[in-house]
Amino acid sequence: MSSSNREAVEYDATIFHSDKAVGPIRLPMKHSSSFVEQFNRIYGHRHYRLVGRPKVAPESERSRLWPSSAAQTD
Repeated sequence: MSSSNREAVEYDATIFHSDKAVGPIRLPMKHSSSFVEQFNRIYGHRHYRLVGRPKVAPESERSRLWPSSAAQTD
């Protein structure tokens, strides 16, 4: 059982120890970038690092930004 009161969704970041991924983590809903910065500052000397996942645009946004080659005409 998870201690989070939020629904299960994909992870927000990955914890690394000595450059090896050791697990996924959920970030706070507010001020997540400052959380990552503080985590890395506090635990970095113990060789822990928190790396956020890149945000992926929804399919409709991706198709608008990067139309497929089939939709392009010469």
